[in-house]
Amino acid sequence: ETALYDGPRFPHRGVLIDTSEHFLPLDVIKNHIDAMSMVKLNVLHWRMTGDASWPYVVGSLPELSAAGAFSPGRQYHAGSIDELVQYAKHRGVRVVVELNSPAHIGSIGKSHPECVVACEDDHHSGPIINPATNATYDMLWKVARDLGRVFGDRAMHFGGDTIDRIACWGSSPAVMGTFHDIHAALFSHTRRMMAFAAAMGKVPIVYDGLWEAVHTHRERGGQGVLPPETVVHVLGPDGSRWKTTIDSATKSGKRVVLSSPWHVDDAVAHESWSEWWTTEPTRALGKRTSLEQEELVLGGEVVVRSRLIDATNTLSRTWPLAATAAERLWSQDTALVDVADAGQRLFRLRCRMVARGIPAAPISRGWGACPFIEEEDEKNAIFVS
Repeated sequence: ETALYDGPRFPHRGVLIDTSEHFLPLDVIKNHIDAMSMVKLNVLHWRMTGDASWPYVVGSLPELSAAGAFSPGRQYHAGSIDELVQYAKHRGVRVVVELNSPAHIGSIGKSHPECVVACEDDHHSGPIINPATNATYDMLWKVARDLGRVFGDRAMHFGGDTIDRIACWGSSPAVMGTFHDIHAALFSHTRRMMAFAAAMGKVPIVYDGLWEAVHTHRERGGQGVLPPETVVHVLGPDGSRWKTTIDSATKSGKRVVLSSPWHVDDAVAHESWSEWWTTEPTRALGKRTSLEQEELVLGGEVVVRSRLIDATNTLSRTWPLAATAAERLWSQDTALVDVADAGQRLFRLRCRMVARGIPAAPISRGWGACPFIEEEDEKNAIFVS
């Protein structure tokens, strides 16, 4: 008698979508969820708002989307999001929403200018949150509470990238009149956001930029700013620096999620899929790494930022490329050694996605059109759940 067991190597296997710079219709997001379920990805991280727009309708603050959305037809309402969350749940996908701060919050200033500090100089651009007024946190608490209720997941992402924008606080009389330096302002802001997470019973996730700013200055007030349960999301697409970040974060006892090697907007073409497929998340850890440190690596997310990606190309830019990270996050690293074999599986997967209405892009030149997919091939697929 033969017994087979198949289970994921990492518990967190996701895709980050961004609807702040280009709006995505819910049907397109559902297509992403369908593709995710085919390759056993289980977390849709939704970066919904940002500097460019605020498409989410907060019930108690309707002015945010009224002023911040691109148009009335490019908004997300609680009822339709609830339906999307249920759609994802039935396909084994959690939806984790992001409320980013202190940067990438500029669209709030269109309706609440008192809650932002302008930041326009040669080195930094875009507004940043104003930590010197309670009005900011009255507003952010209403937003966080509404998002927490509508999305309902046990985790919430609190952002924290582009952290160098806090330099602009140094030129703000209001901020410098309240805090003795910009890092004190950052620690105060972060503590208040973490208090929101605690009040809602949420596990907070933050970007590595925020974690590094707090960790580097832990002797100057940063100690204890981020609670022990905080997950560090290693986002920065900055060469091999992510390896150092993962190693130092896990050594300090923090759980981490990796994205740095898997940015769709930085991929030249789907022909680069083999570089994604060969990226090993725990390879950044030292040779003397303990099992406890390895277990702090929860998994990873493919990043689909919307700078030059919208509803017309988000699916073809993402799929089947994201499946390479999906397989790396599901399977043991010792089983993933044959790049040529992986290429054959990825080719078949791409054809299955196209057959199911997902406009997945070709992965290489000269491979020809997708053949008719036999039922027996469907049974033998490895990428398909």
